[in-house]
Amino acid sequence: IEQITDDHAEQNEELDDVDVSLDFLKATEKLSDRDRRIIVYKVFTGLSHAEIAQLTHMSYSAVRTRYRRALKQIEAYYDQRSM
Repeated sequence: IEQITDDHAEQNEELDDVDVSLDFLKATEKLSDRDRRIIVYKVFTGLSHAEIAQLTHMSYSAVRTRYRRALKQIEAYYDQRSM
């Protein structure tokens, strides 16, 4: 019975992870492809702004500005959802 309970808990955690991932994808839907890519590079791969700038052929300041703006859009999405 303990094994079944542990398996069930793992499945619930996996479903929660899927829900969070799908919700994040929905939150980034309205971002431009470029901004979404910057978010993915920064959040999921941990690249620095400088590394992202090299990869995207953008200036450091452009990457930093786009990243901040994209985060604000994502935050606005979550703020709207919580109302």
